[in-house]
Amino acid sequence: MEHSIKQLTDAKQEMIITITQEELAPIIEQKTRELQPKINLKGFRKGKVPTKMVKKLYGKEIEFDAKQEASNEYFNKIVDENKIKVVGTPSLKDIKDEDEKVAMTIEYEVLPEFELAEYKGLTLDEPVHNVEEDEIEQEIEAICKNNGDLVNAEEVLDLEFIVGLKLTEIDDQTGVPLIGSEEQSTQVYLADKSVIPELRTKLMNAKVGDSFKFNPKQADPMSPDKEFNVTVTSIQKLNPKEFTNDFVATYTKGKFETTEDFREEIGFKLQEKWDERSRQEMENQIVNKMVEMHQIDPPDTILENVMEVMLEDIKKQYKSTPGTENLTLDMMRQDLLPAATHRTKWTMIRTAIIEKEQLEVEDFDIEPMARQEAAKYGANSDVILKNLMNNKDFKETILSKKLLELILDFAITEEMSFEEYQEKYHPHDHEHEHEHDHDHDHEHDHDHDHDHEHDHEHDHEHDHDHDHDHVSNIITPGSEDKNKGGIIIP
Repeated sequence: MEHSIKQLTDAKQEMIITITQEELAPIIEQKTRELQPKINLKGFRKGKVPTKMVKKLYGKEIEFDAKQEASNEYFNKIVDENKIKVVGTPSLKDIKDEDEKVAMTIEYEVLPEFELAEYKGLTLDEPVHNVEEDEIEQEIEAICKNNGDLVNAEEVLDLEFIVGLKLTEIDDQTGVPLIGSEEQSTQVYLADKSVIPELRTKLMNAKVGDSFKFNPKQADPMSPDKEFNVTVTSIQKLNPKEFTNDFVATYTKGKFETTEDFREEIGFKLQEKWDERSRQEMENQIVNKMVEMHQIDPPDTILENVMEVMLEDIKKQYKSTPGTENLTLDMMRQDLLPAATHRTKWTMIRTAIIEKEQLEVEDFDIEPMARQEAAKYGANSDVILKNLMNNKDFKETILSKKLLELILDFAITEEMSFEEYQEKYHPHDHEHEHEHDHDHDHEHDHDHDHDHEHDHEHDHEHDHDHDHDHVSNIITPGSEDKNKGGIIIP
C-alpha cells in the first residue's frame, strides 16, 4: 500500500491510496462470503450458491464494496499513524484500476494548522464610568415603582398609569375583524420608554371602554404592518412606595435598615454592573483582535454545524414570531456565515492558546461556586463539585474565562469614557438610538415586568407583575450520513 497527500486548501486535503490486487483479494473474498448466505438462486438451497457463481453474478458489486472497504480501512490507518485531525466524513471521489493496482482518491477536511500571533501585550481600550447620584436616584425610583400600589382609576391623567388593552386585528379597509384572528389582551405602562409615543398619546385621557384604530407600522418601522382595533379594558394608577427606613428594612428583609446604607449599596451594585460591562467590552476587543490577527480558513463542516446551532437558537428565541419555525439554513446561510466564521475562528484560536498555556480546570476554580450552590439548595458541595467537573460545557466556559483573564493580565489598557468608547466601537448603534425615541432592545433603565438588572441580592417577592411589554411586540404575539463512520460516496 502506498499513499500521497495533497493540500487543496488550508482546511481540505486529498489522499490517494494505492493498493495492489493482491492486497484487495482478501477483502473481495470476505465480501463474497458475507454475500453468499443471502443469495436465493433457483436450483440451489438458500446460502448454498457456489462462490464462483456468486462472483460471476455479483462480481462488480462485490469488487466495488471491497474497494470501498479498503478505502475506509487504509484511510483510517493512515490517519491514525500520521495523527491527521480529520473533520467530518471523508468522501471517496474516485477509484481507478492501473496495472494490477487500485488507486482510490479520498477528499476530506482537517483542522487547519496556523501559527499563533502574539496574544500577550495587546493594547485595549478600557471604557470607564463612575456612577453618579442621578443614576442612584433613578434606581431608587424604579425600586419604589416596582413595589408600588395599584389603584383602579376612571381616566388616564399622566404617565404613571397602567392601561389594560384588548387588541383585535382588523381589515384596514372595512374595519371588520379578520377571520381566524384572536383577541389579545395585554397591559401597557405609559412611562415605559419602549412604548410607542403615538400609542401613548392615544391613551392619554382615555377611559375604560374607549376604542381606536392603530397601526404600529406607521409609528414604528420595526413593528408589523397590521391594523388593530384597540379597546381600553382597565386603568390603574401606580402609586410608588415612599423611600423610607421602614420600606428599606422590609424590602431588603432586614439586611439594610436606613436609606443611607441602602443608597450606598445601590451605588456599589450599579458600579459593579458598569465594571462588568467594561470587562465584557475589553473581552470582546480581545476576541475581535485575535480573529483579525489570524488568517484561518475554517472547515466547511464545522461552519455548517455552527450555523445549524445558531439557527436553532434563533428559532428558540423567536419561537413566538410567525414564520420562524419555517426558517431553513439555506434561507439564513448568507446572514449567519460571517458570525459563524468569526465564532469558529475564535474557537480554534482559543483552543490553541489553551493548549499552549496548558490551562486546566482545577477544583479551586469552581469550589466557591459549588459551595454557593450547595448552600442555596441544601446539597453536598462535593457532589456538586464532581458534577461540575464532569460537565464538558461548563469546563469549556471556565477555561475560556481563565484564558481571557490571562490575556487581560498582560494587556496594555487605555482608559476612555463609555461615551467615547461607544462612538469608536458602536457608532451605528449610537445613530440608531437617535433615529428612534424608544429602545427596541428593551434595555431601558426601568424594566417594569421585573426582570430588573440590579436585584441587590434580594428576592423581589413584593414586586408587582405589571407586565409592561413593548407594544409593537404585544400587537404580534407569536410576534446522518449513509455510510456512518466511513467514507461518503457522492
